[in-house]
Amino acid sequence: MADILSAGKIIELMQEAGYGEIAEDILDRRKVGERGWRQVEDPIEIPPAPDDSVSAGWEEEPGKHTAEWWLNRVIPPRVKLIGPLVTASRSMLFAPTGLGKTHFAMAIACAVASGNGIFHGGPWLAPEARRVLYVDGEMPLALLQQRLQEAVGRAGAPDGRLMVLSTADFQEVPALNTAEGQAWINGRIAAFMPDLIIFDNVQALIAGDMKDTEGWRMLQPWMRSLTDAGMAQLWVHHANADGTMYGDKTRTWQLDTVIALKRVSDVPSELCFDLAYEKARERHPGKNGSEYREGRVTLQGNIWRFQEAREVEVAGIYEVLKAAGRQMKTSELAAMMGMSRRAVEQKAKKWSRYIVAGTSPIEWALPVAQDDSRLRH
Repeated sequence: MADILSAGKIIELMQEAGYGEIAEDILDRRKVGERGWRQVEDPIEIPPAPDDSVSAGWEEEPGKHTAEWWLNRVIPPRVKLIGPLVTASRSMLFAPTGLGKTHFAMAIACAVASGNGIFHGGPWLAPEARRVLYVDGEMPLALLQQRLQEAVGRAGAPDGRLMVLSTADFQEVPALNTAEGQAWINGRIAAFMPDLIIFDNVQALIAGDMKDTEGWRMLQPWMRSLTDAGMAQLWVHHANADGTMYGDKTRTWQLDTVIALKRVSDVPSELCFDLAYEKARERHPGKNGSEYREGRVTLQGNIWRFQEAREVEVAGIYEVLKAAGRQMKTSELAAMMGMSRRAVEQKAKKWSRYIVAGTSPIEWALPVAQDDSRLRH
């Protein structure tokens, strides 16, 4: 049990330690009852000292936690699963309702399980087949089966490496931010030992107000235990009508990657959205930057396609130039594109490989050899 000392005794000890002026001020206040000080010897509990076995560990390893120790420490490397997802990582994918986040999440699951890519050319390639657990919390069984059939048809057979759990198959599934819910799924995780777990979605699988952080905070220790086991996690979440993440963004603080799917208007496609990164902790320029390419994703004719953001911008410029059929000054082009002149000038360098740009004032013109897919010098 911790030692109990009276307030008077603590003041006495403060005086002995050289804090006499502070102690005298406290004594004066106690005498006159200033600021609510009571006239009795209030007992104050002093926390127990740290366990000797914990502090002893530092003495046994004198060089531990120094910079040199860290530089020589052997840590299992994170291995790529697909795109920006690596083993032992924690990620989130969010999008407005009806945009296609479950389609895309299931495409990720099937691509990783089959060892293939998502797109017909482009990023998001799986270097090898891995085990994936997909946990669905809201889809009707018939629709889930249909989505799975379509996804497998595009990515290839997973050959037993994809397990799909639907809460609709069980009478009562406790929320995953409770001890009961974690116990329910831990047994299934231990039996299958997946490399990647996809949770679809936050609102359906955890309890509490989605605007509040408490429900997500209760989930953190269990999420870290999955990380410690080397398992990657992808949590699917909803967005507000304006495309921002639903609820408090503090839930992203302990995540490695946050992927936003953004609505695109007036695009003739079965499914279309812009893919962007709001957080990319694992991105290293010159090493894996290509895995974090942003761009437009479409599903056409049962084929996923990816177009880099730069090419999407260039395509818009090209359509304006093609319609005009002549050179355009920066100010005119900015007005046509609904952009500021400064924004167009800033993008000039990025687009210079694709669009002819003159000197100041910048003049934009169609290339000599027109190409509907890409502009060239």
